[in-house]
Amino acid sequence: TGSAQYHYVVTDGSLYVYDIAGNYALVKQVPLPIGSKRGLMQAAPSSNLLYITYCGNSACGGAHGSLLAYNLVTDQIAWIANYTFGTDQATITPDGKTIYMATGEDSSGGVTPIIDATDGKPIGSINTGTNGHDYVAALDGTQVYLSGHSGPTSNYVQVVDTATNQVILEAGPTVNGVRPNTVNGKHTLSFTTSTNRCGFQVLDLSAGTVLYTVTLNGACSWTATDAPSHGISLSPDEKQIYVMNAAADAVDVYDVSGLPASPPTFVTRVQLSSLAGSESPCQSFCVREGWLLHSLSGRNVWVGDTGDVIDTTTQQVVQHLDTLRNTRLMLEVDYNNGIPNATTTRVGLGRVTG
Repeated sequence: TGSAQYHYVVTDGSLYVYDIAGNYALVKQVPLPIGSKRGLMQAAPSSNLLYITYCGNSACGGAHGSLLAYNLVTDQIAWIANYTFGTDQATITPDGKTIYMATGEDSSGGVTPIIDATDGKPIGSINTGTNGHDYVAALDGTQVYLSGHSGPTSNYVQVVDTATNQVILEAGPTVNGVRPNTVNGKHTLSFTTSTNRCGFQVLDLSAGTVLYTVTLNGACSWTATDAPSHGISLSPDEKQIYVMNAAADAVDVYDVSGLPASPPTFVTRVQLSSLAGSESPCQSFCVREGWLLHSLSGRNVWVGDTGDVIDTTTQQVVQHLDTLRNTRLMLEVDYNNGIPNATTTRVGLGRVTG
């Protein structure tokens, strides 16, 4: 009864739920038939469904991806859909009706399948020219942002009108493809990271141009993967952005309150637990490289692959979750009297819409 805020963490084979207000006490662990986890989405709270993309016993390789729908209220698997294409970090419209499926960095063909979120069945597709990897939806559901980090259009965020499923703008060019990215609440700005770059860019989603390119301080020496800034999260009030700095085992914080007129300015560096080693259990893409997500309140930032919880007031690590050290899949779901009433996506979006 009453209100509650829970942090959901998905590893290969399990779903973990933590009580945010209760000092991250473990609420439950649920076994799930998931191998080679790839992405995580939460639909409109009214649907009660949590979606997990995965590949089975190996990397998708552009094929044999799967989508699992889990009912948060009944604690049961609602359905599983299996595909001939790969799956990755897809996005879902806030009304819970339509999924735009990223087919993975190991795919080819440049096609984004469109999925009916009620049953997982494909209902269309969009030709994008890149291997879809990290997709984002606007809070008002009018646009989705498709991107990849290789292919002929990989240096652009493709803006899709969800009413027509047409690409209406290509924003960029980025310095080297598009890795984890996010948008502000009015979807006028996109914040992107790129391959082999320590830093981020700010794109104008109206003009389609690059406003600012920010390089993190210090040497960018990171050889574990090709993504030293594999994590970016905009605070809900849109005053700060947190960016992964794997080369320094840290998160760098920037003031972005002056955008678009003024460039981002460095605030502080938050030291993390080490990213060394690999996720376990894990069947593919297991090297720890990070992911960042703000809580809905903005008081915490969760760090995938280190397990750290950052207090945004003190900008210090205040908690550690062992399961979060072995995954990049996480989000928040809030409840009122046992029914979901608010959620983050896996991506830390800005939430200033007025």
